[in-house]
Amino acid sequence: MPFIEKNLIEASGRITDHGVDANNVTHFTLLVNERELVRNVRFSTTQTIPDNLLTRDKAHITGHVQVRKYQSRGRDMYATEFIADSVTPATSEMRQVFGVDGHYSERDYFAAYLTGITDGWERATNNPRWYNLSLHLDGEKDPNAVVRLSFFSRGFAPRLTVHPDDRVYITASVYTRMTTYPNGMTRYFANLTLEDLYIAERHARKTETPADEEQPTTSEAQ
Repeated sequence: MPFIEKNLIEASGRITDHGVDANNVTHFTLLVNERELVRNVRFSTTQTIPDNLLTRDKAHITGHVQVRKYQSRGRDMYATEFIADSVTPATSEMRQVFGVDGHYSERDYFAAYLTGITDGWERATNNPRWYNLSLHLDGEKDPNAVVRLSFFSRGFAPRLTVHPDDRVYITASVYTRMTTYPNGMTRYFANLTLEDLYIAERHARKTETPADEEQPTTSEAQ
């Protein structure tokens, strides 16, 4: 079966704030109410957004994940950013299902569909019950650039071994945490959460990574 390369975000929600920087790039926050959670997901776009979407109506976002490289204490670091390629009015769920116009927009959601090569599992440093998966996205020019996804070992941990250099399909959701600084500025940090994973090819790229990389055990998945 041929490999399907993906880097796609699909999301729906209400734009709550926006601004244009000196490079004419629009940055906005999408308010996503889903499963009784409120998620403020920050996007950037060079597209022109209709005024009604900036002030009132719900929007449907189609975009992709981008990795931005920056320096911190002399080290190369990588930040995950969400880029909106298309911002359009959200259609009604009635229209999607029955082909007739309804009164309410589609339900809010955020979903990412990604492919790439993994570095294998690793335990989260701040919580041993969580694992991280580093993914080298297909299409990224920088071979060291990674997107990090997290998952709760008891809630997701797949009963399979993911080796460094395995090529995978991934579906992911997002959660956000809010940080308020002493000057009163508020910032939301988005974290991709691994929802499902399929190994499309074992050892698609060879490295010198040790073979005894720590893996989630079956007992942790109970």
